[in-house]
Parts: sequence; C-alpha cells; structure tokens
Amino acid sequence: ANAHLIASAPAMLEALRQARESVYIEMAYLGDPDISAAITTAAAAGVPVRVLFSRAANVGNDLNYRTMYQICRRAPVDVTFSDRMIHSKLILVDDRVAIFGSANISVFSMQKAAELDIVIRDDPAFIVALKAVVEQRLSAGTPVRSIDELGHYSRILATGQQLHQKMTHLVS
Repeated sequence: ANAHLIASAPAMLEALRQARESVYIEMAYLGDPDISAAITTAAAAGVPVRVLFSRAANVGNDLNYRTMYQICRRAPVDVTFSDRMIHSKLILVDDRVAIFGSANISVFSMQKAAELDIVIRDDPAFIVALKAVVEQRLSAGTPVRSIDELGHYSRILATGQQLHQKMTHLVS
C-alpha cells in the first residue's frame, strides 16, 4: 500500500483523468471548473461516475446544484442526495485510488485555501472498508431520478457563491 500527502488539485485531476472503471465522489462543496471538466470527461468516456452530496448544504447550496446540473447535462452521472450534511471530501477511482482530506472540489479549496489531502493507492483491505461506508451512505440517500431535480437553484446565488470563492483573498 502507498499513502502520500498530496497537493489536492493536481492529484484529483490526475486520478480523474486516469479513471477507467469507476469514480465515486462524496463532497461537501462543488464548483471548481477544472475538476468539473475532468468528471464530465470521465463520464462521457463511459466511466461510471457516482456523486453523493447534500440535499441542503449549509453554505453554497445553489452552486452545488448548478455544478451538478451542468455536469449531468453534459454526461451521464449517477447522483444521490444525502439528507444529512455531507462534510466528507472523498474521491475513489477504479476501487484502487482513494483521495480524502480537507479539500472540497470548489474554487476556494482548489485555488485559494491551504488544504491537506492523503492519497492511498493499492490497499485492498482499506478500499473494502471504505466501500462499506460508501454503500451505507448511498443506501441512506435518495437517488436523483431526473436532471430536473438538480435544476432548482438560483442563478444569482450560484454566481454570487462562485464569485465569493474566487474573491475571498481580497476580503482578508
């Protein structure tokens, strides 16, 4: 097994770009355009992609919905809502590479914040244990049956939430 501390965005992008069999994402906040593009590309190439996110995030909810709506308009992605606030940050690729830690896949986390993630590769026992938690969370969630369920967001709030993430460094 290999475990390494990593720079979040490059490792996430690399893992998503190398995905061939499956991608599972469990994330509090979404919205980074590069990560969104990598998710879309994987799904459009036929890699099954599953995403679990909060039905009602404590902040940034409109941006989460807009991001998932845009991804799902471009490629087939299996989305599940959690009625609990998802605060975990996990990407599991091909049941072989797990990336988790502090980074969301938001503009703020990918471009502004000092995040710390861990990547674990080729540790079958860990992956089995992780997948048991994933399946439990998915089974407690509600599958999104139609892209229309993701389309109910405020464009103004989503844009404001994205701008806030991009401009956070100017406010301090």
